[in-house]
Amino acid sequence: VGEGLVGRWLSLDDVGLDERLWRDSLSLVHGRLSVCPDLVARLNKSIGSVQGLQGALHLADHLATVGQGCMLYLDGVLDLLESGQLRLKQCNYNSLPQCLSELFLLMFNLRFPSAHAFEAVQPVLSVLLASTAPPSASLLLDIINAGRLTGNAMTAEELDERLRRLGNLVAVDPDGLVLL
Repeated sequence: VGEGLVGRWLSLDDVGLDERLWRDSLSLVHGRLSVCPDLVARLNKSIGSVQGLQGALHLADHLATVGQGCMLYLDGVLDLLESGQLRLKQCNYNSLPQCLSELFLLMFNLRFPSAHAFEAVQPVLSVLLASTAPPSASLLLDIINAGRLTGNAMTAEELDERLRRLGNLVAVDPDGLVLL
């Protein structure tokens, strides 16, 4: 379509073309390490106190390289490391997710250990993923109940419980909109 047009190719997320993405990623990891003493303590325990700060800096470099400029990936891996749900064994980074899809798969497997646990929140996730704009909690409840039989309607309390189960995957903003 645009073969005859003159211009430059600009990529917003290619670390190979733009070193600033790698520096920003490294900056994010270093920032989290500097403000989260629990994260540093867990890393020192995992990689060994012999490595100390050097091991944490090596991890920061590894995450910045693997993350390829994806701040969501970096933030998610650091959250899992800080909470203790993801542990390193010495300086072996094979246990870390290698991409964003592996990170989300790990997060879902940790949050929903069985199919039954996922089925409880599946209607909420389905509506949120299909929505073009974040719905309010009451609209979300109305949409979920629109597809159910009359005697099997979800209550507002059940919706609140399912939103709590989703934890940090879903947020409710000050206006009452449910964000994925």
